[in-house]
Amino acid sequence: MDPEIALQGLRGHSTVYGEEDRIVPVWFAFFPQVLTFLGLSTIVVAKTFQGYAVGAFLAVLGFFEMLVGYPIAVYMVYLMIKRRNEHLMRSMGFLRYLTELLAGVGYDVDILRSELEEMRLRTEHRNPVIYALLTLVPPIGWLVALYIYHFLNRDFHEHSVRERDFLESIARLLDMNPYEPPFELETFYVVPRRNTFLYSVLTILTAGIFGLYWWYTVVQDPNRHFRTHRRLERDLIESIELALSD
Repeated sequence: MDPEIALQGLRGHSTVYGEEDRIVPVWFAFFPQVLTFLGLSTIVVAKTFQGYAVGAFLAVLGFFEMLVGYPIAVYMVYLMIKRRNEHLMRSMGFLRYLTELLAGVGYDVDILRSELEEMRLRTEHRNPVIYALLTLVPPIGWLVALYIYHFLNRDFHEHSVRERDFLESIARLLDMNPYEPPFELETFYVVPRRNTFLYSVLTILTAGIFGLYWWYTVVQDPNRHFRTHRRLERDLIESIELALSD
């Protein structure tokens, strides 16, 4: 592939020149839980005014808050899975064009192509609509939610480890230090592997309270990973553009 064409593809699959990875604010991710808590609190307060018009109003308000919170929670599950799919596909495209650019300037990239193919084979598409709807099905909905938490963490962990290893391979091919610019892989956020069994037990033992932290990691771990991608991709593209202009 011509280096200029590969560079254009690289830009198109980067978070700098192309479409950014979806950063989900933590406050937004917890909005359904806040609505549910407010709804339950309002219903409890309504019971103290039982028999009065204000009590009936508060009860209706509480149920409405919970009713609004539930579909938003389902949407958040859909969003978490959708952004997982989008990031994996975008990242694979970025690495593929980076590999072809190196091939275009004369490097032997057979090993990189083999690693990319292995990454592709191990990247499974998850249907966000089906999984989100399954969380609505009693009584398995909560089990589906636990599995979603599990695979979101596992998939991002394995993906980020493979990405780091692939970038180290590129640095070695270029005879560069992967922990110096433009790579600086010590700052590349690899999503930690979280123990699904332990987290499930703690969620059950704490009547769901620990599950709030688990949800926080599902949201925030990818956010951190995406932010380091932006820095890395920007520095790589700038270095490549400088090298090609010489």
